[in-house]
Parts: sequence; C-alpha cells; structure tokens
Amino acid sequence: MTILAYGETDIGMVRQTNEDSLLVHAPPDSDVALIVVADGVGGSRGGDVASKMLVENVRAEFEAVRDRFAKYTAARDRKLRFPLLRLLRKIMASTTYKIFSAAAAHREYAGMSTTAVVLILANEGAFIAHAGDSRAYLVRDGWIYRLTEDHTLTSEQLASGKISPAEADTHQEGHILTRSIGAEPKSEIDTVFLRVQPHDRFLLCSDGLHAYITGNELRDLSSETRDPERLVQYLIGEAKRRGSQDNITLAVAEPLSEQRARPEMALHAKIKFLRRLVLFDDLSDYEILHLLRIIYTQKRAKGEHIIREGEEGDELFVLVDGTAGVTLKGRTLSAIGPGGHFGEMSLTENVTRSATVTALSDVTLLTIKQSDFMRILKDDPPLATKLLLKLLRQSSSRLRSMSKEVSQTPDARGAGRADQAL
Repeated sequence: MTILAYGETDIGMVRQTNEDSLLVHAPPDSDVALIVVADGVGGSRGGDVASKMLVENVRAEFEAVRDRFAKYTAARDRKLRFPLLRLLRKIMASTTYKIFSAAAAHREYAGMSTTAVVLILANEGAFIAHAGDSRAYLVRDGWIYRLTEDHTLTSEQLASGKISPAEADTHQEGHILTRSIGAEPKSEIDTVFLRVQPHDRFLLCSDGLHAYITGNELRDLSSETRDPERLVQYLIGEAKRRGSQDNITLAVAEPLSEQRARPEMALHAKIKFLRRLVLFDDLSDYEILHLLRIIYTQKRAKGEHIIREGEEGDELFVLVDGTAGVTLKGRTLSAIGPGGHFGEMSLTENVTRSATVTALSDVTLLTIKQSDFMRILKDDPPLATKLLLKLLRQSSSRLRSMSKEVSQTPDARGAGRADQAL
C-alpha cells in the first residue's frame, strides 16, 4: 500500500510567531505513516516549544515501535488492534509527562502545553490519538466524518445541554481548552480506530483552519481536488482569505492500494444502522465512531450455530443481514432479523446461554466482547455510563415483560427465560 501525504503550517495573517507544529512522515517504501498536528498553548510562555516537543517526541517513540505497527493487517485485527491502541496511548502519556516536566523545570515555559492529533496509518488500520481542539476528518465515498471531538468548554457545555448550537457559535469562551498535552503530568487521551479503505482521505488540522472552513466544505473541496499538495495550499489560502486570526496547519493523507477493498458495510450506513438499535439510539456520530474500535464484523454460514444452549458467553451480537433462529431444547422459539441483537447481558458478566441461535441463512454480525466493553468503561466513562444505563433499562424492561408472560401464559415461561439470558 502506498500512502500519499502532504502538509503545511502557516503563521497566518495576525500572529507574530507560529505555535503550530507539523509532522508528515510517509516514506514511499513503507506501509506505515505518521502524521501529527500540534497547536501550542502558552503564547510567549512556550506554546511553540510545547508543540515542537510533542512532534519530536512522538516521532522518536514511534520510530522505536514502528515494526509493531507494521505487523498490523486486517487478518490480525483481533490480536493487534487494542495492543497497538495501548501503545499509542503510552507514547502520548510519555510525551505529556516530558512537556509537563520541561515546563516545571524552566520558569519561562511555565504553563505551556499543546493540542495534539496523531494519525498512524498501518496497512489496513488507522490509529488516532487526540487531545485539545485540533481535528481529524475522514472523507470516504462522498461523506465526511469528524473523527475527533473538541475538548473545549463550549463543546462540553453543548454536549451537556447548557448551551444551544446557536449559542455555541458565538460563545465568548469557545477557545478555552479542557484538555491539552503537558498542562498536567497526565492527560486524558481519546483514541479512535478505523479499518482503512483504499482512497480514504484523512485531513488533520488546527483550529486556525477548521474555525473558518466547514466540514462540508472540506468534503466538497477534497472531492474536487485529488492532489494533496494543491488541496492543502488552497485550503490554507482560503482560511487566510476568510480572515483566520490564528496559525493555520493542515495535513492530508491518502492510502492507495491496487488490491480491492474487502466488502464492508459503508461507514455512514453502519452509523445509521447502530443508531436504530435501542442500545445506541441516543449516541452522537462521534460516540458511535468512538465505539467502532470495539466492534468487530463476523460472517456465519447458513446452518452454523452462533451461540449454543448451555455454553458460557461473553459477547453481544447484532444481526446486520440474514436471518437467525432461536431454539430451546430443540423447540423453535422465534426468528431474529436485521437489527435484532442478543447477548447484551454478557457485556457485564459471563452468562450461560439458555438457548441456541443458528444462522437460517448466511448472516453478517457485529459483535462486542465483554473484555473490550470493559476497556470502554475505563477509557471513556461518559460513553460507558450511557451504555450501562441503556443495558439496565433494557434488562428491567425484559424482566417486566417476562413476568407478565409468566403470569398470563404458562407455556411462555421457557421463551421468556431464553430471551432474557441469550
């Protein structure tokens, strides 16, 4: 796989110094690329130093483990996805501490920190780490997806409902960061994983660009301009023409491959599909994208058992296409179609399956394992809280339904118990 990548950083029209830093490292003979955009915080007190330190340290630590990322392929996804995300978090944690220590050791740098968005493209995987308000976007098949969420006071108040979207546009404290790298010895780092498709286009930028050019404009201009260098130069120039008051940085990376992409549900369709499920219906696009790092796709052939009665289970299943049948002690209970899901109680504890689910046709499933769900509990408490509340409500609803069935129809007892424990 060849990776086309290009980036520029510009001082802009107002600032006296450029506190942004950029790294675009995509050797032509390598299937692995590292792209970093950092926007220093601290002004005269070392913002430019913090962003340069971040870029330099991330590159140095990445080079030491590059071979581990190079081993990633779709075939080894389950084995390598989370170890590599943990490794990226470790790199960011080390960088955070080094910047904080430098600020503590040098009085002139007191209070310095930096935003960061880091992209590692490794064969068929994209690994992203992020803190602050620099952004990563993905343009795929005519759609644009924002892969990061701004860590600002405005974004937090908008998410909590304290302000409206209209108020967010004119918020007086919109620039105040709630997370950055180096402000404290430890920092919360968001990570995102995506399976890469040929001709995906990733855009990483500082707020000097995204504050003046919308996501839809980025999508349209990206689709019209195939050459990364021309696109970067045009967009930076456009941000300046629109009066950007900040330094402006943009990098574009696009993996190319002569191999055909593996058939996969379109990303926008997957987001829409998941939101139709009760478990995920109140999640934002970003939260679902964040959740995709623990979701895997499975194929099962007609006649193949998905779960078996009496076996212990630790996995939630969502049926994407096809039909599956539920049986208990050889007796048919029900059929499950697209959008149906089973095994959600296994996300919090191992459950003995009280019924068997068999593919009645070739089926595609999305799955979440208990161990991966527990990682979300640790890494993203707000998202985990939403999911746990949904699980609790679903469990309560099923218990009420089962009690009603048992009291009204004795023959339905077995079906009720099977539905509850699947």
